[in-house]
Amino acid sequence: MTVKFINLKFFIFLFAAFHLHYLYPQKTISIMLDPSGDAKHTGRIIGETFERGVTLQFTEELKTILEKRNKNIRVILTRFPGETLEPLQNASFANRLDTDYFVSIMFYQEKKERAELSMYHFMSQPTDIWQKNLNPLNFYPYDKAHLIQISKSKSFGEEIEKIFKSKNFRTIFNYNGFFGIPAKPLIGVKAPSIAIEVGLMQKDDWKKFLGPFVFALESVLGNTK
Repeated sequence: MTVKFINLKFFIFLFAAFHLHYLYPQKTISIMLDPSGDAKHTGRIIGETFERGVTLQFTEELKTILEKRNKNIRVILTRFPGETLEPLQNASFANRLDTDYFVSIMFYQEKKERAELSMYHFMSQPTDIWQKNLNPLNFYPYDKAHLIQISKSKSFGEEIEKIFKSKNFRTIFNYNGFFGIPAKPLIGVKAPSIAIEVGLMQKDDWKKFLGPFVFALESVLGNTK
């Protein structure tokens, strides 16, 4: 094979790769992380600090890691230090930005001998789960917004549940399950949404959960490393 022929094949490869990149660009996936609490609402006491500070530390670090490792994942936080949120502000924010996924994160002081993790999706009544996805172009009251993507919320949570239930993380926490409840942080959100609640033994134990969260979200949303 001549050098000229090799160069021609390499040029064809580069030309094809260039056109595939611009004709079929990789979709950016947006995920909104909602750290529990705000400047006015401290949340639960964890050691000598409050839930609002721990959740914000965790989500800021989670955002940094996810965006650094995945070029197609865009992470948006619902609040910043010192910010006070109005009722339904997070839902309005998520709906205006048309985010692909919404994850509320809550921490509390665990009294047991081991960290605990539970997951939730929004259900106002048991019959909600029978509802097919509604037309997102129609108008619905805020307390019915979860019905627009309820099946996707459930499947999104179930995919993450498979990872949290795996033996890889049994030494870090006990997994309690995935439940449909009237979870206040999720009310009014149209995007597929879940809440994850973690019981920490110590205030700095949130660092132990970065690995499981990164692995779970990358696995479900798609990793482009």
